[in-house]
Amino acid sequence: MTQVNKHKMQDAIIAVREVFYDAIECMIRYSGRPYAAIATQLGCSEQLVFQVAKLRGLSRNSQQSSPVSEEDNNVNQ
Repeated sequence: MTQVNKHKMQDAIIAVREVFYDAIECMIRYSGRPYAAIATQLGCSEQLVFQVAKLRGLSRNSQQSSPVSEEDNNVNQ
């Protein structure tokens, strides 16, 4: 593989990664779903969702995250 082809392929991979990160960012911003659910829906790890949130300067406060059901509370006790 020539250097030119190698650079084109690397640029294409970077572009695809950015589009995927954009999709994750949109899900974080607008879906209100937990990071684990976003990861499952997009077929990636929860850690990647956290990483994108950190890279893009996103954070959730208690008002933004979805409410925890009583059933979830019982599991955690």
